[in-house]
Amino acid sequence: MQAAEDLFGARGYAAVSMDDIAQRCEMSKKTLYEVFASKEDLLKALIADVEAYPLSESPDDASDPAEALRSTLRMLARFVLSSRHINVSRLVISESANAPEVARHYYEQGMMRGKGLLTARLAALKRRGLIAVDDVEAAADMLFGASIGFFLLTSLARRTRPNMKLVEARIALAVDRFV
Repeated sequence: MQAAEDLFGARGYAAVSMDDIAQRCEMSKKTLYEVFASKEDLLKALIADVEAYPLSESPDDASDPAEALRSTLRMLARFVLSSRHINVSRLVISESANAPEVARHYYEQGMMRGKGLLTARLAALKRRGLIAVDDVEAAADMLFGASIGFFLLTSLARRTRPNMKLVEARIALAVDRFV
């Protein structure tokens, strides 16, 4: 998959053939097709690999709601602002009109999974009476947008990774306003 990721990043998805990937891997195209039935399946596997970040935090272990939210958002920021995630996100965005199934896969594997982590954290804090929020999904959207959204959009557009100290400061500000 690394060969496909490198080639897609350098040339774009449409400009790369399965033959190109097989050559880079020093294998036959037949062997590559035994592993991935299509180029789209290979891209889906790449997305799944990139989006498979560990969901290591237990949403029920926090006593300080502000620190619990800051910790969760810092973990999400490190992931979504990583070079690898940004590169694959750009690839999916550029191909989404031609490959809606790939876009759907990315949405389910990545975007909804990350939102689910933050939503679970908020729901656990709400259940324990540590925060008062009516709609945890809307709250997750607002917190992510207020703390990480700007940095994610500029990273996608500018191709530069933001200063993580600034991201952490924005996370702290957003959480302090929320809690």
